[in-house]
Amino acid sequence: MGKRVGAYIRELRAHQSISIRGLGGQTGLSPSYLSLVERGRRETSISTLCPIVQALEGDFRHALRLLALDAGVPEEVLDGDHTIER
Repeated sequence: MGKRVGAYIRELRAHQSISIRGLGGQTGLSPSYLSLVERGRRETSISTLCPIVQALEGDFRHALRLLALDAGVPEEVLDGDHTIER
């Protein structure tokens, strides 16, 4: 599941010295949900990821990249200039 994005959220939260309850209060998300996301046991949507990363003053582009990798998007697709030819 979302192990990369969860680890990133945990890292940001630790760096900001914010408790999981504090993050829940800032985002309106339950601490139990946030804990599951951090441990990679629950996936998160882009719309949920945005307030989490914003509250933690993280890099949203990086978080999106991790979310895509967790979803199985190949790294070379994320790195390259892939256009669809018609």
